[in-house]
Amino acid sequence: SLNHALALMYARRADDAVSAITTLLGQSTGARIEGYAHYVLARAHLVAGRHDAAFVAADRAEQHLRPIPTLRPLAAATVAEVLLARGERERALVPARDAHTYLERGGHLEDGESYVRAVFARVMLAAGRTDEARAALALAARRLESLAANLSPRLRESFLGRIPEHAV
Repeated sequence: SLNHALALMYARRADDAVSAITTLLGQSTGARIEGYAHYVLARAHLVAGRHDAAFVAADRAEQHLRPIPTLRPLAAATVAEVLLARGERERALVPARDAHTYLERGGHLEDGESYVRAVFARVMLAAGRTDEARAALALAARRLESLAANLSPRLRESFLGRIPEHAV
């Protein structure tokens, strides 16, 4: 499943995540699932240091998710992260800003809000835009604290500490 592949990617088991996604993509799935699967695939390839494969997967994620407003920013942030990993800081600015602007205008994401915010901050930092990066991180931290406020102490610790994008 996608969740299993995502968990494998977070556990830095990139090859296992790629295998799980490849199996899933071999089935008939539809644009939403295929787009999300390519997002996970791109991130798994990044974990493994395979930047070219990550770029191909991120591009496919964007193609599939572009028509879905609540997932489009996730795909754009993925493209930005891959471009940044490839050393293409200037090219990463546009998709990172597009994804972040959607959130700043009150847009809702199905998944990946913290990821979008974290990628934006990393891209701004890499581009030497330290003030924007700091502001983005401060906003991301406030948003996470707000989301975690009503969780039990155990769930709160897991929510804030086990997901890489939440370790702001």
